[in-house]
Amino acid sequence: DLVTTIGKGLFNNCISLESITIPKNVTSIEHYAFDRCYHLYELHIEDGDTEIEMGYGERYKDEDRYYGLFHDCPLESLYIGRNLTYKLIDFDSPFGKIKTLKSVTIGDSVTAIGIELFNECRNLTCAIIGNNVKKINTEAFNRCDSLTNISIPNSVTTIGDFVFEYCCSITDITI
Repeated sequence: DLVTTIGKGLFNNCISLESITIPKNVTSIEHYAFDRCYHLYELHIEDGDTEIEMGYGERYKDEDRYYGLFHDCPLESLYIGRNLTYKLIDFDSPFGKIKTLKSVTIGDSVTAIGIELFNECRNLTCAIIGNNVKKINTEAFNRCDSLTNISIPNSVTTIGDFVFEYCCSITDITI
């Protein structure tokens, strides 16, 4: 219960790490914390009331732009139990462009799904949204080509612009 920050590069090059649970007392995950975690398939962010501030990953070659925090991780399964904060100017979202991500569950402690959070997660097929989410921000699921159905709970009062843009596989939406 004493750890509140996962420091810069803490798990950098942990190539055998397959699963991790972020405890509810962690409030910050700093830059490069999971770079080159080439076998991290499962991430579970425990439920809690405090937000987690997310850093970014490596810099794009020859650009002043940075990858998302988990860009090197072949995540397939993700549980988010708290609200996340992160910068987007010159950065990808923490989970943006992860092509291996298949399922996402947003827990009941989460009240907002961030801007571009799952942008271009092209193999995401299943997204379960918790019953306390009030806002789905702009482009949250943009270009999730494989997303087939989604149920938006009664708690949602705002759905931002282009949230499901280019989600060409959606066959069923319940609002």
